[in-house]
Amino acid sequence: MIDIAATFITFFSVVDPIGTVPVFIAVTSRFDDKARRRIAFAAVAAAGILLFFVVVGELILTAMSIILTTVLMITYVLMLTSGPIHRLIGNSGARVVSRVMGLILASVAMSNLLAGVKSYFGLE
Repeated sequence: MIDIAATFITFFSVVDPIGTVPVFIAVTSRFDDKARRRIAFAAVAAAGILLFFVVVGELILTAMSIILTTVLMITYVLMLTSGPIHRLIGNSGARVVSRVMGLILASVAMSNLLAGVKSYFGLE
């Protein structure tokens, strides 16, 4: 299980909310106060969602028998190759790949669902 205090301290030091304040002020200087509050709320909501997946993500990966290092390595490789791949396949190719990957993901999900139903009802 994740040590929540260690995770919080790590994220706090990486995000550096105190050091981010001047950046936020500089970036939003052309907006009025209402827009700044809306932008700040959206940023906090996004951070909350990310924090949720940090805490729950390990449980999900463990349940699926996926090692976190594998996910990190794949993400790193994809980030390194995304620019050259996008230049090669263009926007249309990226949309096609995205849809094909969606179909593959849906197929894996359905396969897991069917395996779970078989196991639950003892149909194996």
